[in-house]
Amino acid sequence: MKHIDHFEADVWSNQREKRRNYVRFLLKDAWIIGKTKKEVLTFLGDEGNYYPENRWTYLIKETWWFGNIFLAFYFEEDEVSKVKIERKK
Repeated sequence: MKHIDHFEADVWSNQREKRRNYVRFLLKDAWIIGKTKKEVLTFLGDEGNYYPENRWTYLIKETWWFGNIFLAFYFEEDEVSKVKIERKK
C-alpha cells in the first residue's frame, strides 16, 4: 500500500483503484472522527449513501474470492463517531 500524506478528493472519487492507498490516511490520528456528514460528502462523495442513515459505506476493493471490502463510517448526531473496514460477501 502506498503511503499518502494528504487527501485528494478527486483521486478518491475518480480513481477507485487507488482508494486503498487512502484508508490509512483516513484512519490515522482519527482525522475523520468528528467530521459532519456534509464534510464527508465533500471529501468522499455520496456513493449512493442515503443521507439520513447513520452508517455509510465506500467501496475500497472488489474481490470475488473474499468479498468486497468497504470503509464504513458510523455517525452519531450527524458526526463521524467510528470508522472501520468491513467485508461483505
